[in-house]
Amino acid sequence: ANQSCLYNGLFPANRMELMDPMFNLYNEIKPSLELAAQEQWSSRGIYIPEVVGIGGLPKLPSNLINEIQDLYLNKKPWSTRSDSFYRYASTKMSYLSRWNWKKDEGWKDGVWNFTDKGAGPFGHVTHIFSRGAKIAYQYWQRYEYTRDTAWLRNYAYPMLKGVAEFYRNFPNVKKESDGKYHIYYVNDNESVWGGHNTVEEISSMMGIFPAVIRASEILKVDKEMRPVWKEFVDHLSSLPLSTDYPALAKPGAPVTFVRALPPVIQGEGFRPPDSNTMPVWFFDLCNLGSGNKELLKIANATYDNYFPEGINKNTPVYVLSKLPVAGAILGRKDATRYLIPNQIRTAEIAVMANRMTLREGYQTTGVQRLGRMTDALHNALCQSAPSAPGEDPVIRLFPAWPDDWDAEFKLLCRGDFLVTSSFKDGKVGFVEILSQSGGYCQVYNPWPGEKTEILRNGRKDGILNGAVLKFKTRKGENIRISPGKKYKKSNLTD
Repeated sequence: ANQSCLYNGLFPANRMELMDPMFNLYNEIKPSLELAAQEQWSSRGIYIPEVVGIGGLPKLPSNLINEIQDLYLNKKPWSTRSDSFYRYASTKMSYLSRWNWKKDEGWKDGVWNFTDKGAGPFGHVTHIFSRGAKIAYQYWQRYEYTRDTAWLRNYAYPMLKGVAEFYRNFPNVKKESDGKYHIYYVNDNESVWGGHNTVEEISSMMGIFPAVIRASEILKVDKEMRPVWKEFVDHLSSLPLSTDYPALAKPGAPVTFVRALPPVIQGEGFRPPDSNTMPVWFFDLCNLGSGNKELLKIANATYDNYFPEGINKNTPVYVLSKLPVAGAILGRKDATRYLIPNQIRTAEIAVMANRMTLREGYQTTGVQRLGRMTDALHNALCQSAPSAPGEDPVIRLFPAWPDDWDAEFKLLCRGDFLVTSSFKDGKVGFVEILSQSGGYCQVYNPWPGEKTEILRNGRKDGILNGAVLKFKTRKGENIRISPGKKYKKSNLTD
């Protein structure tokens, strides 16, 4: 969750090389992640913990594998754990997800003492699987931004398939009498432990399965798995809602997302999603072009719930908060105007002269909030999200930009389109698109209701019209779209 601050804003900035270390890390430790899925969770595919060492996860002792599975899957009472398990756990670092149920109590008589956190095998980051989904989705997004099919085949698809198969074979995912797949005994970030259908995990599955199906189609592989994956996501439980809690379902109250359904081992599942993770907004489930209008309505109501007194210049924004990002994705101009600057200043901790903070303690200089606000800024200027995960992206200009702010940008969009545009006096001035890979391009008409002129490499090519402008491009071609002038109708209009 913390490291994602450094990466989420880099795709639009067109700085893929800055993400290579992250991708290289997971590529190198992938064998250990596959082994951990089997040994620790009795599943298949890939398990990426929230907290893991750079060498991956070590192999477990064969005599403890069955016991660890039974304990961590909540099949065996925690009180019956063996002395062998306890002795082995005593040598492990409590910050690592696998051992995060441990509560360190320091040295006593030359021995390091520890106990558990009072919730059996559960701790802050023990049962989080959504991080693997978010990392795999970044692999997918790298393909979307670059159209690099070799990358998709060699790196992204194995990661997407690995995470999808982990969920599909996870023992605590069960199809119940309602015909829906439910997931039990999982965390929602650090605040809900051992919950049912947590918003993090349901969102992750709603995002990963359509992406792996689309990737399979592009690569023409695993055809036999597509109906299996489609059946799973088509019968997945819905996101947890306030209506699932009778105390929250008051007459006239808007329906909102919550963290989890009961039963919950520890934490309050009825609270709004953790503002530091916001999974519904990460997986292209809710944006201005969303195909699921009901989900978008709930997303907007949920967002309003975070700000009962509205958003203004005094609204505090904390270091890890994704509320500015979610606001920009929803087209909230007040989020851009107030939340982005307030996140730079941050109400949480003093900002040093070098613009860094010591939020995590001494010797932990960080720029997490600057990564978060960069992600929000890019989404306020330009979005290229699909209507749903795995669908074709559509470019939208200045979706959350205040009308009285002038701006000009050059950002990379999905489809490998390098887009330059300007905004002045409340209007979009022009759009230039460099097609770096060729293929179809879709742009929400920046001048609704008006016809637009299209030029290719400086030559007039007629008129485009409609709410969404759709046209073919060739690799290396420069497209310019401007409002107003009428030329003969292009044969490329929608």
